[in-house]
Amino acid sequence: MFENDINGKFLIKNQDGRDNDLESEYVKVKFSLKHDILANGNFYVFGALSDWKLSQENKMIYNYDEGTYETLLFLKQGYYDYQYAFLEDGSKIPDETIIEGNHYETGNEYTILVYYRQLGGRYDQLIGIRRFDTRL
Repeated sequence: MFENDINGKFLIKNQDGRDNDLESEYVKVKFSLKHDILANGNFYVFGALSDWKLSQENKMIYNYDEGTYETLLFLKQGYYDYQYAFLEDGSKIPDETIIEGNHYETGNEYTILVYYRQLGGRYDQLIGIRRFDTRL
């Protein structure tokens, strides 16, 4: 099964039911990240599933026996787009590049809508649209 990237968001969904919100189950999901231990901070599961916050609930603990960072999250059945973020001790800004790398060449599509409201007017008029892709 393939789902497009949803930019860190999640979608409550199940294949067998008719009402995803009512018929999807909750499960404990184990996240495991194979990485050498880093003594100067912690890894977190990061995205909309964690409300874009770094908290004790989504903090990963190092398992010395397995050589992995691990955590359990209680999630509803669905599709989750997330990443692993590292928070250095004393910092407030997470670093996603340790695991994800720096993908500065990744393209993005933008749509710019330009509106105009005449003096004394009651509505905005759409007067211009521009779409562009950063890769082109």
